[in-house]
Amino acid sequence: MLIILITLLHFLVINPMEKLLAQLYYKTLPRPNETCKKIPSILSCLGMPSGHTEAITLLTIFAFLSGFINIFWVISLILLVVFERVITQMHTINQVMVGFLLGLLYALIYYSLKSPIYICIIAIMILILYVLLITTYIEKQLYSQIPTWVDNKYFSIIQKKRSVFSLPLKLICNVGIIFVPQTQLFISWSDVEKRLDKIYETIKDKNIDCIIGIKSGGAILSTYLAKKMNKPVYSVKFSQKCYKEKISDSICDMFKRVYGGKLKTFNPCEKINENIENLDILLIDESIVSGSSMKAVMNYLTNEKKVKSIIPCVICDWKKHNLNNIIVPDPITYFVYPWGYDN
Repeated sequence: MLIILITLLHFLVINPMEKLLAQLYYKTLPRPNETCKKIPSILSCLGMPSGHTEAITLLTIFAFLSGFINIFWVISLILLVVFERVITQMHTINQVMVGFLLGLLYALIYYSLKSPIYICIIAIMILILYVLLITTYIEKQLYSQIPTWVDNKYFSIIQKKRSVFSLPLKLICNVGIIFVPQTQLFISWSDVEKRLDKIYETIKDKNIDCIIGIKSGGAILSTYLAKKMNKPVYSVKFSQKCYKEKISDSICDMFKRVYGGKLKTFNPCEKINENIENLDILLIDESIVSGSSMKAVMNYLTNEKKVKSIIPCVICDWKKHNLNNIIVPDPITYFVYPWGYDN
């Protein structure tokens, strides 16, 4: 019974961590199917190593060593899973081979331990090790050089956002990605620029008088497009709480936005002092989930600032809202941005 639970732990949690590690450190190929050729970096498209092959190998080899089944069933079940994963284009040969080798290694380790307590301890230690390695990689990327196009006034904000979450919270967030498989764990500055370039190609022929970024992430991004388009740039901040929030509040609001829940009203914390009446606006934020903050800003710009038109855009759309005509460069969502976990 214990080995079944351990196998489930590997299949549901440890193997997704292995896939993330392989993609982050070695840039491994995604699953070979057509869908994943379009969005190869999201968790559900990461194929190295094969979780199904790893799980069936771990379970059958352990059962064989324990005397529950014979070698015929081991070979038959493993080959059946391998052929199914390859034929359905869910994995390449290399991905199932690595999955087999890892499953074999885990089975030998767990069988040699004998004690159920030791088996549980080692399984948890493996998980913690993988999550620590993922977090270490992201931390290194977070503290990479800030691009020159980012306005100097945002440097202190970026440094602050990078250090908001404690290590335990970062570990929890990195494990949490397994519950949203259509998500990419981390987006780098270079990937941010590529997505902003896609937005630029979409709107370069439109009439735009100025760019407005929603703080903090949208304001950081707005400077890239402002320099590329040679347009004036402003920022605005709307929040549920204009004073300093507790970390617990940020996490709670994040889960409410992603998984549903009643959100408080977004109110203006920092308005725009300049006269932008009758101007055509490009409004940018890093992501949109419920759409509450975007709606609040658009209402403010329309009703109070009397702008002529608004073109909203984001680099990440969680599709939990009912807003239309939002420009999004691709369907990928992200957990961690280059300025930190707090978004």
